[in-house]
Amino acid sequence: MAAGRVSALGRSHQDAFTGLVVDTRNARLVVYRKPGTDFDSALARLAPGVPIDLRDAPRSIGELAATRGQVEALMGKTTGYTFVTVGDGSELSFGQGVVEVGVAGDLAQAKRDLGARFGDRVTVSAAEIPVG
Repeated sequence: MAAGRVSALGRSHQDAFTGLVVDTRNARLVVYRKPGTDFDSALARLAPGVPIDLRDAPRSIGELAATRGQVEALMGKTTGYTFVTVGDGSELSFGQGVVEVGVAGDLAQAKRDLGARFGDRVTVSAAEIPVG
């Protein structure tokens, strides 16, 4: 329930909020956000009822979504490699402020192409195309 309340608050602060992870082992929420914004004070007023571990993020959820959209616009338009996955909803994505791109084919070419176009806003790794 607390995660839902924090996520809803985050939707109204897309320039600051990046994402959250439910840490069930430690009974807390890990909230990624750009520091120095009014989101922190809004979160404090929310009082979700569970401990919150605030972590700095280099980009907001809005910025990640914009990059994801730009990457997705390239689907079917690359040579030597194919997009298999494009996502920005993991702890790696939140903490590093990157869109995770999985490709099949020429990984080195994909890293060069996407690195030149998006810089440190993406991370590229090998992925297999699902069969069936």
